[in-house]
Amino acid sequence: MSDSDRNKQQDTALLASTAHPQVRDILNDGGLVGTQLGEAMIRVIDVQLKLHAEQDRRYREMVDERDEDIALPVTQPGSEDGQDNVLPTEGGDVQHAPTLFAHAAARVAIELGRASKAEARKIAKRVPLVDSLAFKSAIVNLFVRLPYSVFSQALRYASTAGASQTKDTEGVAGSDGTAATIDEWIIRNEKYMRARLILDQHFDGDSTMSQAEEADVDPSISQLGIDQSESHWKQFMVGLERDATSVFSFGSDTKASSNSTIRIERPDKVELPGLLLLDHHRKDAIEINTLSAFHSRFESMTFGALKGLDWSNVLVAGGIALAALTSITDEEAKTSESSDIDLYLWGLTVDQANDKLQEIEKVFVSNLPLDNGTGKPVKYAVLRNSQTITFIPQRYPYRRVQVVLKLCPNPMSILLNFDLDQVAIGYTGDEVWMLPRASRALVTGYTTFTMDLIHGSFLAPRKATQDGRVFKYAQRGYGLRFLPSYIAALPTVSLKQKTTTEADVPEESLPRDELHVTLREERARVAWWLAQQNAMFKLPFSERIQISMVSVDSRTAISGEVAERSSLSGWQLFVRHVALWEYAQLGYFILNQDRESWVEEAYGEDPLAYQDGPEFRWDADFSLEQLEEAVKSASKLEESKLDCGLNALGVLPDRSYHYRTPKKEFDELVRVDTEKWVNERIPLKRSILASSLREAFLEPLVTMVHLPKNLRAHLESRMQGSPSRFADVTKPGAPCHQNVANWVDAEAAAVIRSDSELVLSYWIYGPDPKRKQEVQGGETGDTVIAPHWQLVSREKDEVYEIVHAFRRAHRDLCIEAGLRNRSVRRQVSRRLVRPTERSERDAFRRWACMRAQEYTGWYGDTEEWAMLRAPRSAVFRRFELTNEEVMGLEDEVIQLDWDEDDEDDDSQAAQPDSYQPPQTVQEWIAGPYTGPQSDNWKLWYRQRIPPAELLPALVAGTSAINREDN
Repeated sequence: MSDSDRNKQQDTALLASTAHPQVRDILNDGGLVGTQLGEAMIRVIDVQLKLHAEQDRRYREMVDERDEDIALPVTQPGSEDGQDNVLPTEGGDVQHAPTLFAHAAARVAIELGRASKAEARKIAKRVPLVDSLAFKSAIVNLFVRLPYSVFSQALRYASTAGASQTKDTEGVAGSDGTAATIDEWIIRNEKYMRARLILDQHFDGDSTMSQAEEADVDPSISQLGIDQSESHWKQFMVGLERDATSVFSFGSDTKASSNSTIRIERPDKVELPGLLLLDHHRKDAIEINTLSAFHSRFESMTFGALKGLDWSNVLVAGGIALAALTSITDEEAKTSESSDIDLYLWGLTVDQANDKLQEIEKVFVSNLPLDNGTGKPVKYAVLRNSQTITFIPQRYPYRRVQVVLKLCPNPMSILLNFDLDQVAIGYTGDEVWMLPRASRALVTGYTTFTMDLIHGSFLAPRKATQDGRVFKYAQRGYGLRFLPSYIAALPTVSLKQKTTTEADVPEESLPRDELHVTLREERARVAWWLAQQNAMFKLPFSERIQISMVSVDSRTAISGEVAERSSLSGWQLFVRHVALWEYAQLGYFILNQDRESWVEEAYGEDPLAYQDGPEFRWDADFSLEQLEEAVKSASKLEESKLDCGLNALGVLPDRSYHYRTPKKEFDELVRVDTEKWVNERIPLKRSILASSLREAFLEPLVTMVHLPKNLRAHLESRMQGSPSRFADVTKPGAPCHQNVANWVDAEAAAVIRSDSELVLSYWIYGPDPKRKQEVQGGETGDTVIAPHWQLVSREKDEVYEIVHAFRRAHRDLCIEAGLRNRSVRRQVSRRLVRPTERSERDAFRRWACMRAQEYTGWYGDTEEWAMLRAPRSAVFRRFELTNEEVMGLEDEVIQLDWDEDDEDDDSQAAQPDSYQPPQTVQEWIAGPYTGPQSDNWKLWYRQRIPPAELLPALVAGTSAINREDN
């Protein structure tokens, strides 16, 4: 491979696979610098806007097509060329239009879905085929446009032919011979729900649907009063008060239910086909609050922070809504003490939303608790950044109220963006609304996996999750489930390959798909890795060292993918962390729950976090003074980055090059060059902390951004009429690129000089920072409260994403220009949402089969790192490796001194391990490859952790046990 081909391959790997192929084609050119880079970004914006228009057209077609089936995405063929394009079905795979029987079945299903038990019995007598497999197949496989509450009740009544409610059958044989599950139906139904949003969304420049289109209505759902005049979002959501009896199966045990709670008997795990993970804390049954009980619980959990609010066009969503729904006792409610109250506004114009912000502040202030010392309300602050506005009380645990600056058409569009199924729940003041997948998660105790959890985005239809959130909710009782249709999409591992360390388990009895094989591999790998920590068992459990998730990540390499270095970047790395978490739940060690213990936090480069606020802890030690200091520190850090940038570009003298110059002389050099080359400084503030909402808008948000001149001019033309604008940091003629050393070759010199085609700018959002606004008597009539609301203008959203990409990539101008430009391209590919559909099948196969990317640098030669880097075959064969194979493994992944006395014959295979699990702690301590040795290991690849059943006896530590024995 030539150098140019190799560089092109590396550049392609830098780009996220989530970007549209047209965007990737533009960004693939590794020679993009300066003006050319700016031109490429202008083309990218145009492509994105055209793709959004194309997707809108497809959504309208999906809403219009009455007879077209909506396929399960993972079953649709993909292009398999890395472009993730969805291919049309061919031949026998084509979906046929519903028959007259199917149409009739849909009408009967709607009758059942709206019927009482007595009415359902009458329908079953009138239509004997209700309890037939063909009827249920028609409902499940052909009609995904029904509201979930109608579908759920119809299927339950059909399954029992009008008898009492039972736990629903999970699978119904489809007309194509496959198993169609309720959860697959929900995925397909959500695809239709998302398409229906087009009926309510009117972005700037969008066209409305024609009368001809509006007239073409599915005759089955028209029975429910659903047409194309709007999305009819309430019909497709699950309402707690309205739909509880339709959606939640109460089982036979009704004694535990009451007027204030609903008991949900969950299906047994064996009734949920697929791969189930992270379910150690899942309950067999749960209780949720009725609507009246929810009102009371929400009021007590939020300390009445929203009492008196006009709930019109307001939705509280996310963790606090789930907690208020599922917290039956005060003790349960305490687990969510630190949760924000996340507010979303919907169905409003920008001006109306700005007015609503002020109303929310008034309500928040009116409900602040009284200070016991002064008898007056406690103080509060307003924290403003580009994504949220947060009202923060002086004291914990009173709730923070955070308004997310996304203006959505309805609550359904808000909840569709939520990552984990169980948190897609919202409260409108009069009803608790949830997506079908959220109500289903309450029933099953699992989030159903789709690639949106990995590749979603803040501005995409559904955002990606974070590894910390997955494990947090696992701790709260919600696992993760991979459906059989996803598993069936994967390649299988040959029976010739060993895929277990258990000698008495036949290979043919084990699942051979990549999900299951890699799961067994990483569980075995982590057990092997933990065995090297066996010395910790000398100590009592409470005194053992805490192990962090980041300890087993093997320093993954930087990639262009959205998940980047997160454990969710690939199945192997994710399930390695799952295995570590599982061992912690069994009681082998204490898991470090600090935020920094996660891979994403420890090693993430350019994280796609949209929370631009300062880092602070919301706990009993919180104070507004600490928050103020955190905001100031964040601003100082921004200023220091700008100073470093001015030094790097040669605008101001760099102290490191003038270290011999006396301080007074150096300060004079700085003063002269500042006066000569630098415009009046504008304070950099990515966050603003103020005592009120109006004060928070007295000054603008300002950040530094380094943009190609042609791109900045283009963006300015697109942002006309917006409070957002740019200003030059430096004066005309100022130095604008790093020094070009004599030894630098011509190509590298050209890249360095390309910075002269960029302009160092202030990116300003808000009032003119040069116009001082004084607050007199608490009144500031000329202050305009006008944040940037996302999802109002697609054009502005795309523009802002481009600017954010440059801001992050060029935040350190000391880095050489070539690396910064590569980072820009990577950032843009990750931040820009692919508007059109991508192949779920191709993306999932690539993610599931991806091996953990390794950092190429040196980080120490130890047995522990050898285990994390060892190939699959070594993990599964470690109890039967020959010395020669072990030494070869060491040569490959580590460099260790080998003790020739460890085995008598290097050429002979080690005897198959005849290990028998120890029955007592004493047996485990005395074992040759088990006990808590602390010196150098012999046969480090043979070590074992104690069986889980011995852990209770090891709580006090082996040292205490030895003392007792003596």
